[in-house]
Amino acid sequence: MQEVDIPLTVHRVIADGGRRSSISSVTFSATGSDILDEETAEPAELERTLGLWSGMAIVVGTIIGSGIFSTPSLILAAVGSVGMSMVVWVLGAVVSVCACVAYMELGTMLPRSGGEKEYLQAAFPRPRALLPFVFCLSSLAVGSPSGLAADSAVTGTYFMYAATGRTVEHSEWAQRAIGVAVALFCTLMHGFFVRAAIRLQSVLTVVKVLLLVLIVTVGFGVGIKRGTRGFGDAFAGTSTHPSAYVSALFKVFFAYSGYTALNYSIDELRNPVRNLPRAALGGLLITATLYVLSNAAYFVVLDEAA
Repeated sequence: MQEVDIPLTVHRVIADGGRRSSISSVTFSATGSDILDEETAEPAELERTLGLWSGMAIVVGTIIGSGIFSTPSLILAAVGSVGMSMVVWVLGAVVSVCACVAYMELGTMLPRSGGEKEYLQAAFPRPRALLPFVFCLSSLAVGSPSGLAADSAVTGTYFMYAATGRTVEHSEWAQRAIGVAVALFCTLMHGFFVRAAIRLQSVLTVVKVLLLVLIVTVGFGVGIKRGTRGFGDAFAGTSTHPSAYVSALFKVFFAYSGYTALNYSIDELRNPVRNLPRAALGGLLITATLYVLSNAAYFVVLDEAA
């Protein structure tokens, strides 16, 4: 089939002032298979509303969740001793800091929102978008929903306990409904009311940090007054099964997850090359310190049997 070149002039609206101006001609073949000359469209830019402190608040608020309140007893049961439980928490913090440094390097090299999607696309450009697509699909289908489901279930459980003051088993469907409602509320806030969501995130982060500080203060205050209980023979009963430490570390890493939150919204962070490392690493170090001290406070007040 003979191809006929058809010149076509395209017009677009310029953002500043609404003036119209023509851009270069685009030549199409009759078969529509080739575009010989095309001006790429400029991507829409997000408003940079996040600073250092609001970015750090996002990291701290994302990390501090159900993990620190629901997993310490499970980790202690897995490893068998108070001392080894503390070692696992510290080890988890060290590994998380190393992973955070790696993500900071990636984020400053490619300061674009998207996180792993952008990094995979830069590392494996061919086939185009294949690996980023597979990763995003697995994250949407498995990774993010599983973490959200766990947090939602714990949220519903704690909400029912706070509302009734009873430790008896509550309706699982009521707990799930509360968790789904909280997740939906957060999604709508971040989707339609970005500035209000940032303020709410900052307020809730302050509340969670103050709660952990209160736990640490009360725990060590009681320990100073009447002595420690859980650290009598710290490593007695330590497990020797490797599977126990795999399970414990999995729970610790779940509790520390969230330090990559800013990598997904770099386009909204002011001066990302400077603020991303400070906010991400600072938020993780603050959280790790609170986690380790909170666990120590638990064991100061409670003995292992409790």
